[in-house]
Amino acid sequence: MLIKQTVESLGGKRILRAHPRTATELDACVRKGFPLSVLNFVATGTAITTDKFHVRAIVDRMVSRSTYKRRLKQQRLSMRESEAVLRLATLQATAKHVLGNDELARRFLNNPHPKLGGRKPIDIADTEIGGRQVEEILQRAFYGIPG
Repeated sequence: MLIKQTVESLGGKRILRAHPRTATELDACVRKGFPLSVLNFVATGTAITTDKFHVRAIVDRMVSRSTYKRRLKQQRLSMRESEAVLRLATLQATAKHVLGNDELARRFLNNPHPKLGGRKPIDIADTEIGGRQVEEILQRAFYGIPG
């Protein structure tokens, strides 16, 4: 895992309100629950545009609207919700690392991919197995492995 890049995708120290340097420290942040602002930061960074509709659609994939309203009062995500946000931030950071910049990473995550049966990486990234499929595509691209 690219810890530094993933922490940047989570909003860094300013948004995350922590500065994890290791996987163990990042795990502690997940277990505590990310601040709600991390969800919005990751959704904005992953959306194909900064249009409120696109950002809201990504937020809705990770947290239902009724749960989001409850989280507004607490200002903190649950451990499970934080895991989902971390998964997307990790994919965002990996795509940026492999493809070279934020724009290409956003396009990759938001466009249908033939290796995913025509589904968008962002649409299957909400499960562990889906996230792993997306990671595999990125790893193969990084190492120049065909197919």
